[in-house]
Amino acid sequence: MAIRGSDGSTHRGDAPSQARENAGRGPAPRLHRALLRLYSPAFRRDFGLAALDVLARDLEDARGPGARFHGLLRRAAILADFALHGVLDRLAGLRHTLAAGADGFWNGWSHDVRQAGRSAGRRLGFTVVAVASLAIGVGANGVVFAVVDTFVLRDIPGVEAPDRLLELNLVLRDGRTAGWNYPDFLDVADGTAGLEAIALAERGTVSLSDGGPGDRVMGLFVTSGYFRTVGAPLRLGRDFGPEIDRDPGRHAVTILSHRTWQERYGGDPDVVGRVIRVNRAPHTVVGVASETYRGHEFGMQPALYLPITSYPPGLGDPDRFFGSRGTLWVGSALARARPGVGPDEVNASLRTVMARLAGAYPASNEGRGATAVRAALLPAEGRAAASVAFTLLGALMLLVLAAASANVGGMLLARASSRTREMAVRMALGSGRARIVRHLLTEAMAIFLLGGLAGVFVAVQGLAWFESTSSLPTDLPVRLDFALDWRVLAFGLALTTGAGLVFGLLPALRATRGDVAAGLREGGDRGGTSRLRRAFVAGQVGVSVVLLTSAALFLRSLGATDRIDPGMDLDGIYLTGFDLALEGYDDPELGLAFVDRVLERARAMPDVAGATVAGDFPLDGGSSAGPVWPDGAGGPDDAFVQSYYAHVSEGYFETLGIPVLSGRTFRAEEGRTTPLVAVVDRVLAERAWPGQTPLGRTVEFGLERRRYEVVGVVENTRADMITDRPSPHVFTLLDQDFERDLYLAVRGRDGSADFVARLRQELLAEDPRLALGPTRPLADLAALGTLPNRIVASVAGTLGALALFLAALGVYGVVAFMVTRRTREIGVRMALGSSRAGVLGRVLADGLRLAVPGVVVGLPVAMALAAVLRGMLQGVSPVDPMAYAGVAAVLIGIVVAASAVPARRASTVAPAEALRSE
Repeated sequence: MAIRGSDGSTHRGDAPSQARENAGRGPAPRLHRALLRLYSPAFRRDFGLAALDVLARDLEDARGPGARFHGLLRRAAILADFALHGVLDRLAGLRHTLAAGADGFWNGWSHDVRQAGRSAGRRLGFTVVAVASLAIGVGANGVVFAVVDTFVLRDIPGVEAPDRLLELNLVLRDGRTAGWNYPDFLDVADGTAGLEAIALAERGTVSLSDGGPGDRVMGLFVTSGYFRTVGAPLRLGRDFGPEIDRDPGRHAVTILSHRTWQERYGGDPDVVGRVIRVNRAPHTVVGVASETYRGHEFGMQPALYLPITSYPPGLGDPDRFFGSRGTLWVGSALARARPGVGPDEVNASLRTVMARLAGAYPASNEGRGATAVRAALLPAEGRAAASVAFTLLGALMLLVLAAASANVGGMLLARASSRTREMAVRMALGSGRARIVRHLLTEAMAIFLLGGLAGVFVAVQGLAWFESTSSLPTDLPVRLDFALDWRVLAFGLALTTGAGLVFGLLPALRATRGDVAAGLREGGDRGGTSRLRRAFVAGQVGVSVVLLTSAALFLRSLGATDRIDPGMDLDGIYLTGFDLALEGYDDPELGLAFVDRVLERARAMPDVAGATVAGDFPLDGGSSAGPVWPDGAGGPDDAFVQSYYAHVSEGYFETLGIPVLSGRTFRAEEGRTTPLVAVVDRVLAERAWPGQTPLGRTVEFGLERRRYEVVGVVENTRADMITDRPSPHVFTLLDQDFERDLYLAVRGRDGSADFVARLRQELLAEDPRLALGPTRPLADLAALGTLPNRIVASVAGTLGALALFLAALGVYGVVAFMVTRRTREIGVRMALGSSRAGVLGRVLADGLRLAVPGVVVGLPVAMALAAVLRGMLQGVSPVDPMAYAGVAAVLIGIVVAASAVPARRASTVAPAEALRSE
């Protein structure tokens, strides 16, 4: 190889001789040695010393006669030339390496893939178990990712420029968010800078019919700028005009959702202009929403859109709903920012507007504020709690995937250990360690990728099943529609690729470690099992401890909630909702007459033991509350008891089985023309009149603060959820406090299968066009209160069972592997007098020792997780000894069972056969 000097001459020579000539010289300067690193290793090995010698002579020649400055420039040019040739040498070597090795690399890779496919086919049982294990872990994580993607990562589907869509929240003096009032919204719409459009939206149940019985569907009551605000162009027709924001009750128009247009009207292209009946009143269809837009809140997919000025409760009292700044009733306010305007600029303008309103209307608006945040399918108020829940759930799912991956990694490690002699032969024949590691890693990645694809399929099917079968006991028609697209597939494959690299590379490196000669001579390690496999099994056991402990605590908590006394008899009670305002009975006289006829029909049924009507029921999740002033209006305004209230018909307490503690309940002859009476519960009686009788006392409540005489005291009930503490309640007669949105409650005697159908037939016989809500057992509402706990318990229990199953597989695999490797040792022991019971006990002890590290690590983690979830555990301590003892017993039983089969096999080994074995 030639070494070019600064004069253009080349130097060729024997590198060793040049090295010998250079050996007597001092070490090369550090700069020269650094520049030599730019050359390829081959060049440095063969010509490094010679190159440094030539560079030193050239630099010495550059110190010849002449100006000092010119000498410095010449030496700098020599160093630059030396460095440049080093870079060119590197590039040339890299080009030759790539050109020569590309075909070999791709051919080798494709060969490994084919080998991996054949290996998976030959070991079909191994492949099925490994892929199934991974499908469980990846599927669980895929479900969680789809949920998080829908709620948090994904923008609202079907809207244009979602980054400019904002959610506006009204903030009260104490920091809580509340619904908007109509006058404040109009002022904010007129005075806030940087907004392109703004709209209000409030959902509600409406009756939709085409001449026959009505269907209760979800309607979204909106202002005129709604579709322009969300950025969802209509499929057909036109948007609402600004006139709908004025004159309540004057605008009988509607826009259909795409789903309603397709399912109810068959996608009729001439539906615009058609007259349909909404709340029994004719409405003209003016448009159809786009297919991709299904509403701005997850699960709340409106069937049709209506002017906000046709909101049914508002029509009964338009001054209160559309003129009062104290009535906070509109749930959603959305705004579209102008291009280039962010939430910070909008918030600054909102502060100015709200400060102006506080000065103009101090009685209602002092201390109020408003904030703008980016809109998402999940309202801003619930995002913090949802983020915590998603984080915990994601952590649990990753634990399951780690357990599944560790199980597969242990299986791969066992298989690789059994192929130690094969690997030694390959290395002896010239295969490098890197080449064998690549081969084993390709086999592992094939297993993991198959498991990833199967996991994505499990996730898709699981979400589809959940969407089709899940339902909540609520009158609002909730539709669960999780987003499933390429991102779920990409997430699943990325997850399995990462897990495959970690849990596939470790066994590959472990299998190729060690002496080739020893591998050829002995065929592998006879020292039992590796620390890596023990770590895999310990990890699986630790995951099982965490998940099983969480499930056990929640199951114990559910047992405690099941023992809570609801204060009434839930068995046999069915609720059916109907809204008098939607059915044309909003006048009190017409409505009460209709209620009397419905009760008469229900009570006349032979298998009905009682019937009543009320606006609120215990455990219905929507109880009304307000201040109640005991003993008249003479006391100070702050001397009230915050209480729940319900307007009920005669027979309410008898039908629900609520015990009467003192006094009486309502009488049939009491009504609109008799003095106002009320019944209170024990909590309110004890708070308002401690140590005294409440009978004959009075209470005041409501907007008009009407005065009622207390005629009875009943046992405490739960307001919204079975887990709530007993709260103050006051009950008044529906005849004296008319309410339009009602429930009919009936108690069935025998609970026959067709009871619900016959009950609904009786109600429709009274009014064939009546839009009834679903008929549900009151016990379902009680179960709704523990729904979050049940979900967590079922998820943790399912995942814990899966992790325990994987841990059992891991323990079985390791113990079986140990028995196989120690066959000769066991034979020697038995030949020397060890009993079968002793061998059996030793193997079982080995299995238990595998689980101990996982238990030691898993228990503190489980306790920490239980402390985080303390708020969801009702009546159970996070360190409940029964839960931990139960988990310990289950784990010991599973580990013993997993070790029993190989232990029994070891105890039946014949000593002579064992001594002859390899």
